Amino acid sequence: MSKAQGLHVYFLDDDLSDMEITIAFLKEDGIEITAHDVLADAFPYLRSSRATEIDVFVADLAFAYGKVDKDQPDEDTFTAGETGNGRYTGARLLRAIRNGERNININRSVPAIFYTNLRLDPEIHRLAEELNAKVCLKLEGGYSELYRLINGFLRDKRGER
Repeated sequence: MSKAQGLHVYFLDDDLSDMEITIAFLKEDGIEITAHDVLADAFPYLRSSRATEIDVFVADLAFAYGKVDKDQPDEDTFTAGETGNGRYTGARLLRAIRNGERNININRSVPAIFYTNLRLDPEIHRLAEELNAKVCLKLEGGYSELYRLINGFLRDKRGER
């Protein structure tokens, strides 16, 4: 892919090392990357004016949903019930984006990808369909599939298809 100035991909995963190869490739392509590993950091960013620049949203499906410190505001968390005890936190966040909840500033129709290792859970695909998201499994070599999916969305954004 050619240099892609002005394009921005957002990553949220409690273990960003799972995405580091994809992130490195995207940076080489000139794509701006923002990445967070906890909701406490994600929510303030997603409410900022910078969030309007996000072209692709990538999140792990399962990650911590509650407070990481006692001073974290309640609006920067989800409950166990909302997230299936953390199993579907990424889907709950994408639902908040799609529904315009919590003053999140990402475009509600942002292309989204769940990058997950929950291979055998049929609920993943139901949630992805409901929330208009793609699913990419964290299998060996999954980073190349993730890179391909992101690039497909970015090509669509630039009208290259």
